[in-house]
Amino acid sequence: MVYITAALYCEAMPFIRQLGLKKVTAETKYQLFTNEQFLLMVTGSGPVAAAGAVSRLFTQYPPSDSDLLINFGICASSDSGVRYGTLFYCNRINDAAAGRTYYPDMLWKHPFTEGTVTTFGSPVKYDGLPRDGSLADMEAAAVYQIGSLYLHPHQMAFFKAVSDHGADSDRLTPQAVSDLLMPHVKPVTDWAAAAASCLPAPCIFSGQDRALTEDTADKLFLSAAMKHQLFSLLYYYKLAHGEIGGLLSEFWADTDAGKINCRKKGKKYFEQLKQRII
Repeated sequence: MVYITAALYCEAMPFIRQLGLKKVTAETKYQLFTNEQFLLMVTGSGPVAAAGAVSRLFTQYPPSDSDLLINFGICASSDSGVRYGTLFYCNRINDAAAGRTYYPDMLWKHPFTEGTVTTFGSPVKYDGLPRDGSLADMEAAAVYQIGSLYLHPHQMAFFKAVSDHGADSDRLTPQAVSDLLMPHVKPVTDWAAAAASCLPAPCIFSGQDRALTEDTADKLFLSAAMKHQLFSLLYYYKLAHGEIGGLLSEFWADTDAGKINCRKKGKKYFEQLKQRII
């Protein structure tokens, strides 16, 4: 799954149109849209709104190690030489209020121009924009902070398109924002889908599966190495057969657990279990 957050509906609209996203009517607190591969939430503007929305998103739809988060939207630049619509893939995020800096891991090749974004708590005009060549937005740092509670740094990517230079932000209309972002949707989503495919597949073991496996390993007095082997064997057994409960129930029905009182005997019965699995 690729999660996408955008502060405004006009920033989300290009994704909704190009990806054919449908509104999730069960979500009543935020605007949420989805298809089989993407899940997009409109967070609202500003760091507090963004933090609350991302927390809600991941609480309702918990991510796994195979998921990716994209934060996408407009930003300002103090460099008047940067053209409107120029897209940046942010390799550094500054939090102006907290004085902290975050570095998303960038593990995959990409065709985008890299840049730095500084997050402010309110809109800033030209005189307040950073003079170090970085961009300015109102959500990235908050999205990173909350996102990092659920994801690793390499599972988050931040894309910002320049919409103004601070002094001219009043000219923007919702339609102008959507038009500005539309050309970037396909390159970003194509890259995101490819990057997500490189992430590890989601673990198919449920909490009950893990409990059954741990219990079996304890009863068999398995060493750490043998326990790891048991997990691997049962993992592939579940891939092939869909569940492991029946296998383990049958094994223990045919085995007197009371006879297993040391690692040597446990190893003997472990070999018998392996024969059933293989």
